[in-house]
Amino acid sequence: MTRDQFEEKTLTIFLTVLLLAFIFVIICGINSTDIEQTVDNTSSEFIIESTEEDITDIFSDNRVYIAEIQEYYCNIDNLSFVEECIDYDAYYSEKDIEMIAKVLYREARGEPLCNIAAVAWCILNRVDQSNKSIEQIITEPYQFAWVPDTPVWKDTNNNEHKNLYGLAEDVLQRWVKEKLGEQDVGRVLPKDYIYFFDRGQGNIFRNKFSNYTDENFWDWSLPNPYK
Repeated sequence: MTRDQFEEKTLTIFLTVLLLAFIFVIICGINSTDIEQTVDNTSSEFIIESTEEDITDIFSDNRVYIAEIQEYYCNIDNLSFVEECIDYDAYYSEKDIEMIAKVLYREARGEPLCNIAAVAWCILNRVDQSNKSIEQIITEPYQFAWVPDTPVWKDTNNNEHKNLYGLAEDVLQRWVKEKLGEQDVGRVLPKDYIYFFDRGQGNIFRNKFSNYTDENFWDWSLPNPYK
C-alpha cells in the first residue's frame, strides 16, 4: 500500500467515525428531550396518554386536571368522557347535597335560580376560605338557616334545575370542576363573597362583613347559566 493510499484510507475511516458519532449525538439528544418531558409531566402529576381509556384510568387516580386534558387534546372533538371520569364522591357526599338543598329552601326558595344558586356558592366560598367541611359551615351558629327537618326531595319529573336538590348538586359539580382546573364553570358568585342578607326583596351578597347600609353589594354581572 502506497503512502497516498494509506492516507486516503485513514481519512475515509476518520470521516466514517465522525459521521457515526454525529448520528449518535442526534439520537441521544432526541431521547434526552423525551425523558425530560416525561420527567416534567410526572413531577407535575400531569401524566398524559394517547387514548380515552388511558385518560380515564389516569383521571380516576386524580393525577390529571381537566384543563391539562383540554390543552393536550384540543384536537379531540368530544371530551364528554372526561366529565364521566370525575369522582364527585371524593369531594362531597349525598348528605352534603341534602344539607345545601335544605339551606336553599330556608334562605332563598321562590327566588330566581341564579339567586338561589348564589347561596350555595356562598357556602362553598366559606368552605374554601376556612378549610372546614360543608357540614361544619352550614351548622355554625347564627350563620345559615339550618333546620334539619326541612322538606327537600328529588324531583324526577322536572329538569334537574327545577328542584333544590338538583340545583344543590349542580352547584357542587361546578365547584368540583373548578377545583380541577376547568374554566368558566358557571359560577354565579365570586370567590370572595361570603356574606348575604335579605332586605325583603331577595338576598343581597357582599364580600365583607359590614352594616346593612353598605352599598358594596354583588351586581350579578357574571353570566347566568340557568337562563
